[in-house]
Amino acid sequence: MNFRPSQRIRPIFRLIKRNEILEAIRLIQIDMVELEKELKGDYPSIVMDAIEDTLNRYKFDLGYLECRLSRLEKKQG
Repeated sequence: MNFRPSQRIRPIFRLIKRNEILEAIRLIQIDMVELEKELKGDYPSIVMDAIEDTLNRYKFDLGYLECRLSRLEKKQG
């Protein structure tokens, strides 16, 4: 299934404020570090695929949130 980038954004990300964006970025970065550690583990391939998919999703979300944060800061500044 192919989605346009705007359809892949979690709807809640469009509604949150600046301080919530900063908190979401911080939590996603923590999760990404933990998932990268899990990639070194000895798990079945299906689990490794799920971890990689989650990491890719987090990278996409992180990019969107950082872009949104910079847009908000330009608006305010």
